[in-house]
Amino acid sequence: MSEQSERDAVIAAARTFIGTKYHSNAAIKGVGVDCATLLAMAFTEAGVRPPIVVGDYSSQWHLHSVDPLYETAIKDNGGHELSEADCKPGDIILYFQGKQFAHGAIVSEINLLRIIHAYAPSRCVVEGFETEFGVLSGKPKKIFSAW
Repeated sequence: MSEQSERDAVIAAARTFIGTKYHSNAAIKGVGVDCATLLAMAFTEAGVRPPIVVGDYSSQWHLHSVDPLYETAIKDNGGHELSEADCKPGDIILYFQGKQFAHGAIVSEINLLRIIHAYAPSRCVVEGFETEFGVLSGKPKKIFSAW
C-alpha cells in the first residue's frame, strides 16, 4: 500500500468510530473508546503501524503527572514528531491538557485543520474543525507521524 493509501485508510477507519461513546480506557467500536484507544484501533484496523499501546492509565493521569505517557507511547511505537507545516491527513495531534500533551486526535484535513477524536465534552467520537472544540482551540500541540 502507498503512503497515501495508508493515510486514507487510517482516516476511513477512524470515521467508522464516529458516534462511539467516550469511555476512558474502553476499546470497543460502537460501545466505547477514549482518545488513545481510538488512535490505536484506527491504525490497527487500517493495517498501519504503529498500533499505539499506551498501557494502563487513570482518566486523570494528565492532571497529576508530568510523565509523558501518551507522547512516549507514540514515539515507542514508531511515531516521530513533525512541524505543523509538515502535517498531513492521517497524522496524529497531541494537545496540551493538564500538565502534558494528553489528548490525541487524527488529522482528517489540513487547510482548515479538521480532526477526528474521542472528545469527552461531546461524549463520543466526533469529527470537526479544531476551532469547534473550545478546550482545544489555541492550545499548544505536537504533531506526530507514523510515516
